[in-house]
Amino acid sequence: MEPNDTLTGTTNDSLSGGTTTEPAPTTEPTPTTEPVDETAVMTATGEDTTGGSTGTNTLNGSTGQDTTGGSTLPGGESDTLSGAVDYDTIIATSGESSLPGTTSTDSLGGAEGTSTLPGSTDDTLGGGEGTSTLPGGEGTSTLPGGEGTSTLPGGNSTFESGTFVVGESGEVSISFEWDGGSYTGEVGIFNLEGMEEYEPGSEEFIQEAATRAASNSAQGYVVIKDGSEGAKSEGVLPWEENFNEGEYAGPKTFEMTAGSKFGVMLVPNGTVQELAEDATPDGDKYPLFSMATANPDDAFQVGQLADVTGEGSVFVMEDVYVGNENSDKDYNDIIFKVTGAVGTAETIDEYIDPEKDWREEEVGQALIEDLNTDDGEDTVGGGGGEDTVDGGGGEDTVGGGGGEDTVGGGGNGGGIPRPTFPGGGATGGEFPGGGATGGEFPGGGNGGGNGGGNGGGKDTLGGGEGDETIEGGAGNDTLNCGGGDDTATGGEGDDVIDGDDGDDDLDGDVGNDTVIGGVGNDIASGGEGNDSVDGGEGDDTIEGDTGNDTCEGGNGADTIVGGDGDDDASGEAGDDTVDGGIGDDTVDGGEGDDTCEGAEGEDTVDGGEGDDAVDGGEGDDAVDGGIGDDTVDGGEGDDTCEGAEGEDTVDGGEGNDTLGGGDGNDSVEGGTGNDTGTGGEGDDTLGGGDGDDAGSGDEGDDVIEGDGGYDTCLGGEGADTIVGGDGNDMGTGDEGEDVIDGGTGDDIVEGGDDADTVLGGEGHDTSMGDEGDDIVTGDAGEDTCLGGGGSDTILGGDGDDAGYGNEGADTIDAGTGNDTTYGGEGSDTVLSGEGDDMSSGDLGDDMIEGDMGSDTALGGEGGDAIAGGDGHEDVYGNAGNDTLNGNTGNDSLYGGQGNDIIRGGQDIDWITGDMGDDVVYGDMGNDILIGGGGADVLIGGEGNDVFTLASGMGADTVVDFVIGQDSFSLSAGLTFEGLTIVQGSDAQANDTLIKIAGSDELVATLTGVQASSITSADFTLI
Repeated sequence: MEPNDTLTGTTNDSLSGGTTTEPAPTTEPTPTTEPVDETAVMTATGEDTTGGSTGTNTLNGSTGQDTTGGSTLPGGESDTLSGAVDYDTIIATSGESSLPGTTSTDSLGGAEGTSTLPGSTDDTLGGGEGTSTLPGGEGTSTLPGGEGTSTLPGGNSTFESGTFVVGESGEVSISFEWDGGSYTGEVGIFNLEGMEEYEPGSEEFIQEAATRAASNSAQGYVVIKDGSEGAKSEGVLPWEENFNEGEYAGPKTFEMTAGSKFGVMLVPNGTVQELAEDATPDGDKYPLFSMATANPDDAFQVGQLADVTGEGSVFVMEDVYVGNENSDKDYNDIIFKVTGAVGTAETIDEYIDPEKDWREEEVGQALIEDLNTDDGEDTVGGGGGEDTVDGGGGEDTVGGGGGEDTVGGGGNGGGIPRPTFPGGGATGGEFPGGGATGGEFPGGGNGGGNGGGNGGGKDTLGGGEGDETIEGGAGNDTLNCGGGDDTATGGEGDDVIDGDDGDDDLDGDVGNDTVIGGVGNDIASGGEGNDSVDGGEGDDTIEGDTGNDTCEGGNGADTIVGGDGDDDASGEAGDDTVDGGIGDDTVDGGEGDDTCEGAEGEDTVDGGEGDDAVDGGEGDDAVDGGIGDDTVDGGEGDDTCEGAEGEDTVDGGEGNDTLGGGDGNDSVEGGTGNDTGTGGEGDDTLGGGDGDDAGSGDEGDDVIEGDGGYDTCLGGEGADTIVGGDGNDMGTGDEGEDVIDGGTGDDIVEGGDDADTVLGGEGHDTSMGDEGDDIVTGDAGEDTCLGGGGSDTILGGDGDDAGYGNEGADTIDAGTGNDTTYGGEGSDTVLSGEGDDMSSGDLGDDMIEGDMGSDTALGGEGGDAIAGGDGHEDVYGNAGNDTLNGNTGNDSLYGGQGNDIIRGGQDIDWITGDMGDDVVYGDMGNDILIGGGGADVLIGGEGNDVFTLASGMGADTVVDFVIGQDSFSLSAGLTFEGLTIVQGSDAQANDTLIKIAGSDELVATLTGVQASSITSADFTLI
């Protein structure tokens, strides 16, 4: 024979490849005596005898009983021998032999070399002296074994068809692809290890399978619940309705044991748990199994599960017994897709009713197109032209390369019919034309396109240097855009999207995504899920969208919106606009002059470095301006606002806010609500706004205004100015020389340390100077003014005031109104002012002036000087050597203890020296003079004066008694008859002495008066 010959027989032929150039005989074998290194291909039909050569032989038997080389094939170094349908005997002798059997009963014999003898049905496999691998078929396989090492992996065990083997990862994902059945049952998977102990289809078998499937463990899971979830794709076939209802739950991933085997059970119109509890169902609740032998009638139920695509990944189960007359045999009731495991079953072509072959319909063709997307681990790269690259489902690595590319990982649409779309997924590997997983894309290109989908894989998709459109679809995808202005959408799954260079438009879509804008002015959105979005360099627009997102602007002037959810949004470097959106957000402007807003929710907002505008928005927020001259607004809600470093403007807005200016000369405004504000370091301005506010200047020379409401203001350190505003306020200057004004309302104001100016303002105020030489003014209203320590000036102002000098040499002016004043300790000056006042000097040498009105003045202890002023005064010198002056009006003056000097002044006065040696002067008017105890000097002055004499009150001297004008009044039981009136002698020769008759007690001495001129007419009794 010539090299590489083809020999074909018909029936009962003998074919032999050899070294001769003659044609091979058709009836008798031609033995080969000299082995040559040739290649022969021999094909026969019928009962043939064939012989190979010493080269590489391929011998294919056909129908009939074939024998290779009589009983032995003297093959070459590498032979392939195969029988056909009937009963073949194939024996190899040497070299590497592959001897596949047929579907009938074969006898396969190994050689001395390395033999592979895969049988088919009911085979006898014999190993030779070498190493033999003898995998059996589906029938009964017998391994006699040779002298070498023989391995029989086994043919059909208890369950072969309808079973699934878990891959190395141990993760199995199942996607509900199509629902064509009217029942609403459940699909479960269950581990087959140990199930051979139960009779397939028995009650015990059913209960054990259901128990495993319901365990939610590596023993099994419920993977589809048709009653509460829908299939991914839908449509209407001509012979039935649309039975697909509910939301598609996406691919579900389950943890199984790597290398283990599992089966599938379908409960047509019930639940797996019901079977686990009661394994005696009937009717439409009776379970169907993917393994033929586990169903009621093995002869009819072989086709209960079928492989849709022939790839071992997409399967369909009929929800009615195939052998039942009610079965429509259209094989579209439940179609599901399996990744992470490989299944075995006959294809759908073996069983489907040709009249109901949905694959011939438009909707079916679209479904098949989608189901046929590859689920493998692919490395796909476009070239330099206009490419369409689809990795299919599974773990793909896809690169666009140069040119205008459409890149997708594989996918599956949401509706049938639907447009064709790539998308889907996988990970890892090199991009032959488009780049690498890390974002290095050597390809060029300039363009875009539409790539996308809804696949279930985990893809790595890479763009080139052009303007690409990349869509990851479902699955956890990695999208590397490369150079150019790219558009990328992650789709479903937890995706990683890197825009790299260019002005990119990036959207994570559904899932917990990581989106990186890279270099350029990007638009980046996390989409649904808890996303991480980083704009990178450039002026970016970033949105977290729904979910609890982390958004970072990076370098550049960025615009960031957190969207719905509890977000963490940071502008980082550049002049950024950051909006937390809805939810309880954390917003940080970072470096630069930023605009930050928490928007809705209870937010934490920090302007960071730079001159920022920060707004908490709605909700109870924590707002911090950070470093720089910031504008801080709490917005609505009960907020905590801090200007931090710099000269800040802080406004609490609506709500009960807590505000702080921080370092620098700040302006703090409470807004509406009951606010608490602190100026911090620096010279601050604080305004409480509406509501009952509390403001503290802290350090520095501060201006604090309570505005509306009942406010509390504290100046803190420094020379502060405090204005309570409207309402009943409390103001304290604390340290420093402060000015405190209560404003309108009934206020309590206090100066604190140092020399303060305290003004109560309108209303009934309490004003206190506290320490230092203070000026305390009650202003309008009925005020109480207290000087405190130091030499204070107290001004009552209008109204009926009470003034207290307390410690120090105070000056008190009660002002208009009926006032009460107390000098307190120290030598005080008290001016009653207009009105009917009551003034007391208290301790010290006080000066009291009654001014206008009917006043009462009390000197207290010390040598006091009291002037009654206009009107009717009651003046009491009390203890000490006092000087009293009634001035105008009908006054009553009492010297009290001590040696007092008392002057009645104008009008009719009542003057009493009281205790001590007093000088009592009636002055003008018809006065009554009473010396009291002690040796008093009484001077009536102008007018008709009355001098009062009494026993036991001391010897008084009446200086200017005028006969016929003045008179004496006798008290304490004295009568004119009981007196002795005599002329004095010696130095008193010109004086008249009035004594008690019968004793030597001198009552009065009248200077310059002759005794003979005194008659009873000069005396009256009182």
